[in-house]
Amino acid sequence: MDVAQNIAILIVAATAFWAFLALRKRIEFLEHEVRWLRSELNDIKLVDTDSERG
Repeated sequence: MDVAQNIAILIVAATAFWAFLALRKRIEFLEHEVRWLRSELNDIKLVDTDSERG
């Protein structure tokens, strides 16, 4: 392999690694949002359940 191929491989590898990190960060953010939305939904269900009983 010549130098140009090695550089191209390094660029592709670095880009793939960067994409992986960006996607992982996005997934962690979305997981956080899902947990927050579930807690909000549970709060709403608790309020509805309390109002039906009272």
